[in-house]
Amino acid sequence: MTRRRALIAALGILVASLIFGSVRTTGALWARDSDTPDGQFTTGRFGISADGGSGQSFTFGLGKNGVVVDETVSAPLTITNIGTPPISFQVTHAGPAVSTAGAAVQVDLSATVGGCDTTGVTAFSVHGATSTGSTATGSPRPLAPGAAETWCVHAVLKSASGTSPASYRIVLTFRADQTLA
Repeated sequence: MTRRRALIAALGILVASLIFGSVRTTGALWARDSDTPDGQFTTGRFGISADGGSGQSFTFGLGKNGVVVDETVSAPLTITNIGTPPISFQVTHAGPAVSTAGAAVQVDLSATVGGCDTTGVTAFSVHGATSTGSTATGSPRPLAPGAAETWCVHAVLKSASGTSPASYRIVLTFRADQTLA
């Protein structure tokens, strides 16, 4: 065997190894395994609704004019599981959406489970949220298919600057995950 043939044969073996190696690596990226109890899993339509709205983010009006700094405004918000599987959900991000050009506000936000005439468990809280929003703290809440949970959302205006009066709504971003029945 000449040196040239040996070099071509070695190069051919190297190319074949790279091709087979890359096919196996790529195949591994496409495969995923997961175990579920009893080998069963639930499928269906997935979704939540906040006061009749749908999507991932919901804009919530507080329904009050003339809010002053350090004033608390509260309003009920009903979250409904409009899907077919049970879920756990939580607010992940919240903040004011200012609609007045040249205005800025900062708010503290929280919600308690139950109507506004009751006291309940804290569903989420955010301190010092601006128009960019802030990460919310709170634990996931379970919600069965067709079930609803009412929260009392509390907003405290901490500061307002720029153009006055400033109009704003509260934007809540939810995360919902399917849970096993």
